Amino acid sequence: MKTHSGTYSYRLKEYFKTHPMLAQSVVKGALLKGNCITVNGTVYVTPLLSNYSERFVVNGPVGHASVSDGSTIMMRVKNVHKTAANRFQLQVNTLLEHVCANGIDGVHEFVAAYMRDVDDLIQRYQEQHFAFANFTIGQHVECVVESIVPNSEKLAIEVHAIDKKSKYVTKGIATAILPNKPATSYKVGSKVPGRVVWIDVERMLVHVCLDQSLFECIALNGQNDSQTAIPKEPQECWVLFANKFVHVCCLKHGPAQLLIVPVKHHYNEIRTTEKQNADKTLK
Repeated sequence: MKTHSGTYSYRLKEYFKTHPMLAQSVVKGALLKGNCITVNGTVYVTPLLSNYSERFVVNGPVGHASVSDGSTIMMRVKNVHKTAANRFQLQVNTLLEHVCANGIDGVHEFVAAYMRDVDDLIQRYQEQHFAFANFTIGQHVECVVESIVPNSEKLAIEVHAIDKKSKYVTKGIATAILPNKPATSYKVGSKVPGRVVWIDVERMLVHVCLDQSLFECIALNGQNDSQTAIPKEPQECWVLFANKFVHVCCLKHGPAQLLIVPVKHHYNEIRTTEKQNADKTLK
């Protein structure tokens, strides 16, 4: 799927089924996606239109490092002008209140779209026979500690499948969660059991929990039906994996299940700082 001159994207196939690809098809009020780039500290966005290259300054309090190049945000078309040269010029607004009209439903849609994107990429990597994509969240694995990342609670590990006919092996990252079992308590070269908590399609590896007392809190993917729920009361949980989109958690007290907690709630929710805790209370 061509998005700009020389740029193609398989992942935007579904988006272009319901959104215009050409500037002449855009109407006032349309909601478009765009790609960001930072130039001299100013964040710009270019609409995903195959025949349009004009950049717009992103509205709102964005910082130099708050938006990564290539990030996607939404824009609302305020007006469309046709020039004397039969070219089209757009006026757009990227403020969150202009592009997120569905409230909490928009949050659900954003997170669901992110999870579908991850699943689609995992499937594509499986078709290309990447070992990491053949692991499953919640899967029992055996890990070999390769190194301890300095000044962190992370370990580089080699991950071996133990419950499949094909013995998949891939690289992984383990994060020491419990305070009584820090990363430095593991020895390089030792073999330890683990549970897969995330398939990382960006770094092409898996994230694993090594804290055995938490294993019973981690359900195998597919054992529990996926559902959206807001707890009536705050619930304490352990954060097993975190990126800029979601936290993957397990309850400290409660049934064995993994919780996907949104960290970013919309494409245009721009954070100037990010804080990730190993111990988090859900609200």
